[in-house]
Amino acid sequence: MIGVRNPQGLTLSSFDNKVYMSNHGAKGGDWFGSADEPGGNYGWKILGWGGTNYDSTSIGPKWLPGFVKPLIYWVPSIAVSAIIIYEGNEFSDWNGSALITSLKDQSLRKLSFSNSEVLNEKLIFKGKIGRIRDIKIQSDTGKIYLLSDHGSLWLLENKSIRIKGDVNGDKVIDIFDLVMVADQFGQKGYDLIGDINSDGSVNIFDLVLVANYFGRNTTNAAPAVNPDVVLSNEQKKHITIGISYLEDKLHRSDEEEFALGLLKSILPKRFTSQTQLLANYPNPFNPETWIPFRLAQSSTVTARIYDSLGNQIRVIELGYLRAGNYTESNKSIYWDGKNKNGEQVSSGIYFYEISAGNYTEVRKMVVLQ
Repeated sequence: MIGVRNPQGLTLSSFDNKVYMSNHGAKGGDWFGSADEPGGNYGWKILGWGGTNYDSTSIGPKWLPGFVKPLIYWVPSIAVSAIIIYEGNEFSDWNGSALITSLKDQSLRKLSFSNSEVLNEKLIFKGKIGRIRDIKIQSDTGKIYLLSDHGSLWLLENKSIRIKGDVNGDKVIDIFDLVMVADQFGQKGYDLIGDINSDGSVNIFDLVLVANYFGRNTTNAAPAVNPDVVLSNEQKKHITIGISYLEDKLHRSDEEEFALGLLKSILPKRFTSQTQLLANYPNPFNPETWIPFRLAQSSTVTARIYDSLGNQIRVIELGYLRAGNYTESNKSIYWDGKNKNGEQVSSGIYFYEISAGNYTEVRKMVVLQ
């Protein structure tokens, strides 16, 4: 082929055994067409393919007889890049269609064409992953991989062939799907894989749905119930919120009961949903006491002791602690009843305060000699 300005993509179609290409115009005039005509001339720079020079001066007509005619033009330019003729099982109704990626337009387009004309152009997505540099099809599955200018590799799958609740697409609904929903808990939008019911947000209803579909699969594999999976603090917190929500319901459906049991089974040790300073024990006390608390988020924790007049008499630095329950005696704050000088305090009313991140709370205790 001659008369081509800036070729970008080149692909062979197994459906008609022809070669196709994509090309950059100047200011407008990108195109997709056949590269299979021996000696064919696309006419650059006699033809402008509908575009102009970058200073907006004319190049030439869009097309003239005697030149090869592209199957489709894009004016203004989309900065067409890689192309491929789709063949696979994942999107079986796309077989034989051209998939067109672009840089400036940041889009993926599907072209259905026959002989010398495009029958349909469909925009699959635009502006979701940045400038798209390359596209490849996984031969055994038909899944589509896209490479962005930033070096990120993206996977395009056909969600319609998934069973409901199969968040990670492995054909089995198990603990991993539940964790992925928990990871997006509270997020809003219409491209969230954790939004099982497609209501625009990931919430308790999505957790219940995954739990309800738990164990369903399109393979012979058994669902993973208690695999060696490590939950983040955020995931633990979200699952705890889900447990609390279900426990607070006076009347739970069978599906909700099952979801509650499943959530408890993967989080047997409850994760606090809010930071709390609890009552010290014993109280009254002589000469020592323990101060339990709960942390919803990992924080630097400090305890302060005040006398009845509000004078600070002791500071206990606990340092940075991970989120969790600090209610047992070996984890709680310990106060030996002494002030900052190491002297035993007298009987009376005292106050203890905890600071953790933005959280501060004060409670009262009594020393009884």
